[in-house]
Amino acid sequence: MANYQLLNNIAHKDVKINIQHKAEFGDAVGGCLVFPAELLAVQREYPILLQKDAESGLFQLIALFGFKHSENLFLNSNKWNARYIPALMRKDPFLIGFQKDPENPTKDTPVIHLDMDSPRITQGDDGIPLFLSAGGVTALIEDVKKNLMTIHQGLGEAKILIDVLLEHELLENFTLDAQFDDDTRLQTKNYYSINVEKLYALPEAVIAELHKKGYLQLIYLIHFSMGNIKNLVSRKNKKILDTQ
Repeated sequence: MANYQLLNNIAHKDVKINIQHKAEFGDAVGGCLVFPAELLAVQREYPILLQKDAESGLFQLIALFGFKHSENLFLNSNKWNARYIPALMRKDPFLIGFQKDPENPTKDTPVIHLDMDSPRITQGDDGIPLFLSAGGVTALIEDVKKNLMTIHQGLGEAKILIDVLLEHELLENFTLDAQFDDDTRLQTKNYYSINVEKLYALPEAVIAELHKKGYLQLIYLIHFSMGNIKNLVSRKNKKILDTQ
């Protein structure tokens, strides 16, 4: 169980964070949730798909990293080989929380918590400090703040986008069919993407409204990201070749 502590420059003055990407740090996963604010960067590297949550049955936006639950084809030699790493994969060991503002009891102020049991916690040379010697925060903490807010706000933004897709019946189930060079094959119908025919058939007024609200661009980003499935297959085949 995580041991979260409210971050402060006294108790955690000597704490450093190892920002490398390793399987033992939890990076060996086949995908993760992504959020509307990062879709432009995500679609340059990963397929963006929709999947139903096994418990709630609700749709979620995900970026695909591999073809198995623990297969991250971007992970190699303690590095994540991509131009962009999704926000959720840059979150640990931090968590956003909220406290009442003493000057305004009706307002919640975001605060950062730190998981002291995380394997990323270190005091050695393999880590980046959280605080300056004078007590101020380092650039790492500034990046963490932005990243945590992307996730916090993104949960609600993703729900709105998915509601729009469902309202206009723009989702379709498809078969992800991938053939690999070791003669194995993956076929699954667990994923959904954009139904382009229904998108093109939308009335002009609806298209204009989607464009005005910024949803049309996001819809096209999801659709065009499907081309990255081919790139993911290539990564898989290279890994197969390297292990032969």
